[in-house]
Amino acid sequence: MEKVQDFSKLLRHPQFLKRSDKHNLTDLPPIHVRLEPTETCNLRCNFCNFHNPDRQRDSGIVPDMANRSIDLRRLETLIHELKQLGTLAVSLTGAGDPLMHPEVEAMLQILVDSKLDIGVTSNLAMNLSDRTIDLLSHVKWIRWSQNAGDDRSFEIIHLPKARAHSFERAKLNAQRIGNHIEFKNTATYFSSSVVLNDLSLNQIERTIMVASAAKCESIQFRPDMIVTRGRPTYYQHKSFDQIAIDVTEQFKERIKIDFNIERTNESDDDIPHEILCRYSNASTYIDPLFNVYPCCYTRPLGAKFILGNVKDQPFSDFWQTNARKDYYRKLSMRDCPSCPHYQENLILSENFDAKAPLSPESDQPHINFV
Repeated sequence: MEKVQDFSKLLRHPQFLKRSDKHNLTDLPPIHVRLEPTETCNLRCNFCNFHNPDRQRDSGIVPDMANRSIDLRRLETLIHELKQLGTLAVSLTGAGDPLMHPEVEAMLQILVDSKLDIGVTSNLAMNLSDRTIDLLSHVKWIRWSQNAGDDRSFEIIHLPKARAHSFERAKLNAQRIGNHIEFKNTATYFSSSVVLNDLSLNQIERTIMVASAAKCESIQFRPDMIVTRGRPTYYQHKSFDQIAIDVTEQFKERIKIDFNIERTNESDDDIPHEILCRYSNASTYIDPLFNVYPCCYTRPLGAKFILGNVKDQPFSDFWQTNARKDYYRKLSMRDCPSCPHYQENLILSENFDAKAPLSPESDQPHINFV
């Protein structure tokens, strides 16, 4: 099976790896910044730590949420600062759905005009103007957070907050995006993702057919992970491997399919204390209040992981502070939430211990940046 979302893509960035030793790593700018435009979401997905109360009760984590949205004036200057610093990509993700930002068209215009590699993740189940669809066709990649293949499953899995935010709306918008990318002949990579748990298991074939009809180039299935490390996934199925093989063979002529199952048995025993998070120095996270976190996986845990704030200071000034550098030099994966970057950090850590720069792992292009 072909990998659609490869969690070792950082190892393909020579401009980072040639300088990746323990002495100067923290001086490098982040290659990639994940940006959370808004805390507002139209859904309460059963796997969401931010908007689903059942998941919050189960995990014991109640994030600080107030439907706040990022200020576009500061966003514009921030994007300029990141570009000047050497950042290559910005992707929109987060606690809320990025396309629920109240000034979504103006926000996307700022990002498209920046000429950075821009990515957008969205459930697509909201009203999208023709201009928004056109702007989306000029970003680097779009990931549709699909997770369902019909109306009934959408209602159960996504728990929409209003009737208008429906499966039919999401499917129609996905088709509009796919058609517009084709019509404009842009290089935008359009893909789908599905979080697998007991509620979505019987949706695998339906989601593939819907994503293919919307002209998605690929679809990825990944296990529903609990935020805190050392607890099992929400999805355990003894015939998972055979399901993956069967559907990949069935639909291989229509769409690329990736089953990401590497994390299904993750535990604390797999993460030695000495493995530090080197990845977080190359890909950081900013919320709507301009708080900076090491990554998206630390965002639900709130203030514990906030490194600082860049609302009233240039990002470059913050990035060069000793406090920020010292934090990264001590950030152990054992202290972090569950995440998919263990193998990547293991390779980077071994390289640092040898005090020798790595060579790029592969000359193959990567999808969706880091």
